[in-house]
Formats: sequence, C-alpha cells, structure tokens
Amino acid sequence: MNAVLRFRITFLFWILPSLSFIVSANSFTGAPDEPGTLYKGPANAKIDSLKTLLQKHPQNDTSKIVLLNKLAQEFLKADDEKANDYATEAFEIADSMNFTKGKANGLLILGDIQKSKGNAGEAFKYYNEAAKTAAKNEHYNIRLTALKNLGILNTMTGNFDEAIESFEEIREINENLRDSSAVAQAIYNTGNVYRFQGNTDSALAYYEKALNFRREIGDASPLADSYYGLGYLYYAQNQYYKALDYCLNALAIYEEQQNKSRQALTLNVIGIIYDGLGDIEKAKQYGQRALNINQELNEQRATANSLNNLANLYSKEENYQQALQTYQEALDIYQELNSIAEMATITANLGIVNYELKNYQKAIELCNEAISLTEKVSIEVGKIGPYITMANIYLETGRIKNAEKHALLALQIAEQNNHLKHLSESHELLNRIYAQKQDYRSAYKHHQQFKKLQDSIFNTENIKKVTQLENQYQFEKEKQAIALEQEKKDILQAEEMRQQRLIRNAIIIGLILVLISAIIIYFYYLQKQKANRKLSEQNLIISKQKEEKELLLREIHHRVKNNLQIISGMLDLQTLSTDSPISEAALKDAQNRLQSIAMIHEILHQNEDNKEVVFKELVNKLAGHISASLKYDNEIDIRIDIPGEYKFNIETALPLGLIITELLTNSFKYAFEKQDAAKIDIRLEKENGHLLLVVSDNGKGIPSDIDFIKSKSLGLRLINALSKQLSGVMQLNPENGTKFTFAFEPKS
Repeated sequence: MNAVLRFRITFLFWILPSLSFIVSANSFTGAPDEPGTLYKGPANAKIDSLKTLLQKHPQNDTSKIVLLNKLAQEFLKADDEKANDYATEAFEIADSMNFTKGKANGLLILGDIQKSKGNAGEAFKYYNEAAKTAAKNEHYNIRLTALKNLGILNTMTGNFDEAIESFEEIREINENLRDSSAVAQAIYNTGNVYRFQGNTDSALAYYEKALNFRREIGDASPLADSYYGLGYLYYAQNQYYKALDYCLNALAIYEEQQNKSRQALTLNVIGIIYDGLGDIEKAKQYGQRALNINQELNEQRATANSLNNLANLYSKEENYQQALQTYQEALDIYQELNSIAEMATITANLGIVNYELKNYQKAIELCNEAISLTEKVSIEVGKIGPYITMANIYLETGRIKNAEKHALLALQIAEQNNHLKHLSESHELLNRIYAQKQDYRSAYKHHQQFKKLQDSIFNTENIKKVTQLENQYQFEKEKQAIALEQEKKDILQAEEMRQQRLIRNAIIIGLILVLISAIIIYFYYLQKQKANRKLSEQNLIISKQKEEKELLLREIHHRVKNNLQIISGMLDLQTLSTDSPISEAALKDAQNRLQSIAMIHEILHQNEDNKEVVFKELVNKLAGHISASLKYDNEIDIRIDIPGEYKFNIETALPLGLIITELLTNSFKYAFEKQDAAKIDIRLEKENGHLLLVVSDNGKGIPSDIDFIKSKSLGLRLINALSKQLSGVMQLNPENGTKFTFAFEPKS
C-alpha cells in the first residue's frame, strides 16, 4: 500500500506541469489557447468600428483584406462561424490578388478557428499552408507563428517528432535573424516536448542549454521559466536539493515580477518536493497557496492541478472522503477542458483511493480506464500508476501471476524512462510479490535494489541541505527587502539635498533677475503709461462695439424664434380647422420641425456668447416637447446619455436637432402599439475621431420592405438630406426594434 501512496504525487506532476508549460511558456505574441478552451465573449465596440470601416471600403484591395482578417480575429473570441466567413473572404480576395501576406494571415486565422473547434486535422492543414505561403515571401512573423502553433498542436496530440521538427525550424530561423532570446525560447520549447514525452535526459539537456542562453541575455522571466523546468525535472529524479534550489530561484523572480500564475505553478512543485520528503504539512501549505492564487486568477487548468495535488495529500492522511471529493472537483474541470492526459491522472488516483477503501473491482475499472486514456496521448509513463495499483490489488486478493505481470510492466516503463522513484516503488512491490511466491532469491534481489534507491533518495545530508536552503532563501529575501528600503531612503535623502541646492540657487538667480527687471521697468514706465492710456481708449470702443453686436445677435435670435412661434401658431389654427387626419398629421409634423428650429434660436438667445448650443439641453427640450405634443397611451421612457461638454454652432445644431425631431416623431407615431415598457435611447459618443449619434427604440421596428435610403417618406428623405448636409453617414439596424446610428464631424 505504501508504494501506491508514494507514487500518486509523482504521476500527477510528471503530466501536469508539462502540459501547462508547453503552451504558457511560449514567449511569442499571439500564442493560441489550447483546443476547446478559447474564450467566448460578446461582440465589442471594436467589431462595430471595423464593420463601419469595411462598409466605407467596398473595393477589393490590400486594406480590405487587412480589415477582413482583423474582423475574423475579433470574432474568433465570440463567433467561430462569422470568424470563418471573414477569414475565408480575406483569403479568397488575397489569393485573387496574389497578396501573399494577406493569404498567409487568413490561413493562420482559419487554423486558429479549426483549433478552437477541436478539429486538429483541419488546423494542421491550415497552419502548414500558412507556413509555406509565408516562407515564399519571407514573412517571418507569420511563418514563426504558424510553426509555433504546429509545434504546440503536435505536442498536444502526441506527435512528438513533428513537434520537435517545428521548434528546431523556429530555432534555425531565429538564428539567421540573430534573435538570441527567440533562439533560447525555441530550445526551451524543444525541452518541453521531450518532458511531455517523458524523455527526461533530453529534456534536461535542452533546458540547460536554454538556461545558459538566457543567463547571457539576462531575460528575467524566461530565466525563471528555465529554473522552474530544471527544478521539476530534478524533482522527478528525486534530486531534491537541486530541485528546490532551482524552484526557489524561479519563485524569487516570479515574486519580484508579481507573476502570480507562475508563482502558483512553482509553489505546487515546491509542495510536492516537501511531500517527497514526507513533510505533509508543508506540502499542504504550499499546495493551498497555489490553489488560492489559481482560484483568484480563475485559471481552470491550474486550479484542477492544485486540487489534484491537495487530494493526494488528503489521501496520504487517510482522509479518503475529502480526497474523493477533491479529485472529483479536479476531474470535472478537466472533462470540461477535454484534457485527456489530466483525466487519465485523476482517474488513476481515484483508482488508488478505491483500492485503499477495498473497493477492488471499482479500482481495477478505473485503472484500466486511466491506461486507455494514457494510450490516446502516447504517454507511456502514465501507465505506471495504474499498473502498480492493480499489482497491489492482485497481490492482496491472491492472484499472484497477475500481480507479477503488472509490477514487471511498471518496472519496465520506469527503467526505460530512468525514473528513480518509480524504479524504487516497482522493486519494493516485486520484493513483496516474490516473497509471497517463496522465490526468495528474486525477492532479495529486488529488496537490494529498493534499498539502494531509497538510500540515494532519502539520505540525511539531502534533508539537511533542503532545510538550510529554504532558511537561506528566507534570509536572502529579508536582506534584499532591508537593502531595498535603505536604498530608497538614500535616494530620498540625496534627492532632498539636491532640491535644497536647487532652491538656494534659484533664490539667488531670482534676486538678480528682479533687480535687472526693476531697472528695465523704470525706463519703460513712462512709455507704458502713455501706451496704456491709448489702449484703454481703444478697448472701450471695442467693448461698446462687442456689446452692440451681441445685443443685435440676441435680438435676431429672439425675433427668429418669435416669428417661428407665430408660424407654428398659424399651423396650429390650421390643424383645428381641418377634418383630414392626414393633413392634421402633416401640419403637426411641420409644427414640430418649426419648434425644433425655434428652440435652437431660443437657446442661442439665452446664451451669453450667442454662438453655441449645449446639445444635451437642446435634446432634453426636444424630447419634452415631442412627448407632450404626440401623446401616447402608455408612458414612454426616454433615456438621454449625452455628455454636457458637447456644444455645437447653429450650422451643426440645426440639422442635428431636426434629425432627432424626425426620429423621435417616427418612434412615437409608429414604433409602439399599446406596448408596455416602451423605451427610447438617445446617446452621443466619440469613436475613432468621429461623433456617433445613436437613437434607438424597442418597438416593432421598421418594416423590411422599406428602403431606408430611397424611401419616399418625407421624414426619411429629410433625415437623409440633413445627414448629407453634415457630410455624415446614417445607418439603420432594424433588429430588436429600430436603431439609427449617425456618424459625423461637427462643422467648425
């Protein structure tokens, strides 16, 4: 039973850090997420802006291809189908124009779309084509991204040789480009592939090579990644001193950079190092710290990793119900992410707990399921745990041949992958099996191997070094904090002295300048007095002219408003004398238009400068007037969201006011038919250097057979004419009611 318990943590972290780091350690920008984990978010303002630009750009050229590819990338976060449509259109136009960069970008996005759907075969096809197309014209960034995606996807699907070829090709390209940082990253990613495959020796060689590159360059974050990778691999070989040394170096850098996700990953590994030493309490402390950070960051895969680690510790404490519950939480997350390797890990661990609870049949079923999952991703080392668990079950139930068979299978895989801990556990199990078979020679041989391995793993000197190293880490951390605080004080003190010198020098220079200025002022004083008298006389004349001009403007605005009110009154009388509903409605619309113009002149009359209209004030008055004149059975909620700082002159305010009058009138008259919760929204906002006026309602919408641009309706024709007057663009969206969006630039 002890062999099974010791094995659990090792198996978990051999799989999980490899799986997470092969994606997250990539330094290139634009790295794709893993299949099935792509974020699905709502459409954003950037999509609307790109659509507007696309509508204004009908001709097929390189700019349109760029717009289509950008739209596809944005929709990749929200709608795979629309993303596919835009990327396909971009590719087809680029292909017809032989625009290779546009073609390669389109293929890259089409690959991302298929990857997000989980269609690995289609994704491979598009990524390969993108890499070939980019290579023809030396579009290095696109080619490198395509090769990186191929490397990641091949690793995730178990095609390790192909993955290594991709990262080696990336390394060669970056060597030619003399990008040392990217070369180091490619070497590190090759090590990741070997680690994921279970080839520890090759992984160590590539990690060491990447570490040397990064030390020369001085890149902090990649350097920490190398420390972490080496720390994990040395842990897997039970070299705890080296493992903790590298992990603490990585943790120090991640903490300094406040990189929480990497802190959590490293804390997890430090926890399992302590678990390997038998210090369960410390292991739980580090594991819980990692879990708290991952939950704070909402990192699902990393959260499941931490849960699995803690569940192993609960099981070691024989808190089996807590262990089963925590394993299930982790398994639920991995199933949602469709992470087969991790699902195999959890399933194997659930088999161990059921074995310890004597649920043998259930345990064997879970172990076989774990082996089947492991075969799908070609990770041989993942079979060791289930084999050891089943060997223990068969040994305890008297099926010695089956126990021997599964224990030898575990030993064979451990020897192939040079895993000291796994070798130790397999030899200990075979010792017990052969002892029960009374084959004492074989039992003794395996016991000797077990003791030899145990002595190298748990010698007293290693344990002392581990304790000393952590104490040294804490001391260095405190010493660095004190030194940093003292350095801050020294800097502040030096800055204070420098400021005092500057103030003293400034006072002396100031006194000299004051004396010189006083002399100059004295000589110019008499001339200034004479000039001031003349200037005062001129200012008085200008002031009087300005007052007369402002008074005249106010009078003009007042008279225009009064004349418009008289005309409006005449129309009102005409309305009372007509029996035709059509004529009455037409007269009423004319009245509202006149009132809109009158309100603008009234606001200008009331303003001190007589030049600009506060747009929010105008819209509030228009909405109130139309709401009062066009009475509706139920209350209509009119919401106005216009910042108060927007002011327009009469050339802009007048057409805008008439446009709002027409749109509000249409909504009141036609949008709602005894509808409850009727709403009209009016807002003004700035986007991409243009102003957007949006008027929308939640009514029944404009009939689909009405041509908004060519309509014979006086109101719509007037709206189109006023839009052109402001050189703006009016758009209609008939979904979920009616929404008019008017993009314009104010007239100066």
